[in-house]
Amino acid sequence: MAAMSKTTGAVYEFGSFRLDSARRLLMQNDRTLTLPPKTFDLLILLVESRGRVFTKKELMSALWPDTFVEDASLTFQISVLRKTLGPEASQWIETLPRYGYRFSGKVFEVDPGFTSEGAVRLLTETAAPPHTSAFRKHRRVYYWIPAGVLAIAAAYLAFVHLRESPPVERAVTFQISPPESFATPDLDSIALSPNGDRLVFVGVGPDGGRQLWLRSLDSLTAAALPGTELVDSVFWSPDGGSLAFFAAGKLKRLDLPSGSPQIICETPVGRSSGTWSRSGVILFETLGHPEIYRVPATGGEPKSATRLDVSNRETRHSAPQFLADGRDFIYFVQSERPENTGIYLESLDSKSAKRLTNSDANGVYARSAGEASYLLFARGTSLMAQRFDLTRRELAGAPFLVSQRLLIAFASGLPRAAVSASQNGVLAYRTRIDTGSTELVWFDRAGKRLESVGEPADYSNPALSPDERRLVVSRMDPQARTRDLWLLDLSNRALSRFTFDPADETNAVWSPDGSRIAYNALRNGVIHIYEKEAAGTSEPRLLLQSSENKYIHAWSPDGKFLLFRIGPITWALPGTGGKPAGPYAMENPRISPNGRWVAYTSNQSGRSEVYVQNFPPAEGKWQISTAGGTEPSWRADGKELFYISADKLMAMQVKTDSPVFEPGIVKPLFAVRLETTARRSRYQSASNGRRFLVNLPVESSSPITIAINWTRSQGR
Repeated sequence: MAAMSKTTGAVYEFGSFRLDSARRLLMQNDRTLTLPPKTFDLLILLVESRGRVFTKKELMSALWPDTFVEDASLTFQISVLRKTLGPEASQWIETLPRYGYRFSGKVFEVDPGFTSEGAVRLLTETAAPPHTSAFRKHRRVYYWIPAGVLAIAAAYLAFVHLRESPPVERAVTFQISPPESFATPDLDSIALSPNGDRLVFVGVGPDGGRQLWLRSLDSLTAAALPGTELVDSVFWSPDGGSLAFFAAGKLKRLDLPSGSPQIICETPVGRSSGTWSRSGVILFETLGHPEIYRVPATGGEPKSATRLDVSNRETRHSAPQFLADGRDFIYFVQSERPENTGIYLESLDSKSAKRLTNSDANGVYARSAGEASYLLFARGTSLMAQRFDLTRRELAGAPFLVSQRLLIAFASGLPRAAVSASQNGVLAYRTRIDTGSTELVWFDRAGKRLESVGEPADYSNPALSPDERRLVVSRMDPQARTRDLWLLDLSNRALSRFTFDPADETNAVWSPDGSRIAYNALRNGVIHIYEKEAAGTSEPRLLLQSSENKYIHAWSPDGKFLLFRIGPITWALPGTGGKPAGPYAMENPRISPNGRWVAYTSNQSGRSEVYVQNFPPAEGKWQISTAGGTEPSWRADGKELFYISADKLMAMQVKTDSPVFEPGIVKPLFAVRLETTARRSRYQSASNGRRFLVNLPVESSSPITIAINWTRSQGR
């Protein structure tokens, strides 16, 4: 096949488009359209060989003569070309199933010195029918004819074309990795251009340096962008001609392809995100401020764009994104009341906000190739989408799943989903891959990561000693695939093995005085309860043996009872021995520090919720959680009750010294990524309630997934 450089240098007109192959210009009604180089080459090839059916192999050989590429690269080029041509695309680019593609509309070749209103030449090759050979050579014949004859010919060709079925674009998915020896951070690291032809991402080098990289989706390589060092996050201008990025406490602008960064305004150092409207307004948020700010793209002093709604107990606004009109925008609202957290809609012209849906992270506005509008959002770690009626300013239809295990990163308790969307049906996102390991990490009440404890391993059910100087935790042996108990000295990070039986030993709890550790041990296929001196100088002592599996939950604060369950029923084993008291219809019980109340979980409502009642259990109880709850625990002074709800750590103010239990205000402390495996405890609270030790799953991030025509894969 002829090389792509052998073009005729002619000027072509088709419909409202004018293609100058010599100057490499595509115009529509005197408006210049931008095409990536490969896409422009494809258009020239198809137009100059109008009517000819090209196989995929022929087109790939012509576009990438010295490079091996996959079918997805060609499909992407066809998709970009059709999107650029807009609603008229079906008139020009025809898909012939199992054959390939051809340019099938009417085309006029004009002399560069004339316009279509004067004399023209008509390319009159006859388009091959779908089932004729794709390899037949067509001869190009040119006629100098008056405009009246052209009109008749055009009418005939239009009639023939109307009988053909429009092409159906299929979904294509592929992955992009950063350059060798570079990594892509989890937070705010990817951004698709508005027309979906380029991806910009943050690359971290071996020395820890951060820089922006730009990759055209029709290319196999990415290029570093000079002047973008120390970058935190990035977003596009609405025309795709510029980038805005945060670096070293400044919001900067970079005009492509080779401009120099210009400062727009000063911002607090740290994670930020932004959006750029058609009218030249930039909205952005930073970790240093709870509201969203606005600033002209040309530079200026930032001004407040949103206000926290005190009546809704809002705590932060983040992740703004403009909609198609450049005036309305969406953003993520966090609130002390879970029912008020979610994606909201607001306008530059009005301060009235409307809640669109609940979400566990930021939302993303997207449009499909057919120009339907969608809202992308997170439910747990699932990426969901729902039709967005811009006229009625509300979501329509039912939400549907796009991808599972979405990468959601956290910065000071602020969740950010790794997803970006173009305005023509291209989607970029990242997912997580389990490694099977966890790490023990301290967080403060705002969700700020303080420090890790020990090396990553397969840990489960950590338990702090009463003096908070030691930690006992179950750890999987990677070779034997059994669990043993290990002690970690938190002052010097010394780790020592506590149990040594070849079978599983797990689920440890400290006695109130810190001198003993009770735990579960598997013996002869049944789980029993054992006890051992914390100093490790004595042999284990069997506390309870029966034919049922028995799972330890907690020691009572006075040391009189050891709570355990058999199935969904809890029992209380006296510390002095004897018959267990019970049964109690509760799971995961925790007795309050004064010994008067017990917090527990129950599925009696159809899902796990947290409840409180007297201890020993009597008539009357209080439901604590309303949107699901697990793993209750008390602050040491009994003035707060903590629990997990939808991957958030919640805190409720309580009064436990009155004759009647008094629940108070509940608020989320921070979002946290937890093990998906149900455990007795995946976190521990410090006695003062100011720090929390969380057993975090260690996950690796996948490459960047690119989905073209992503709604097609969902049958939309």
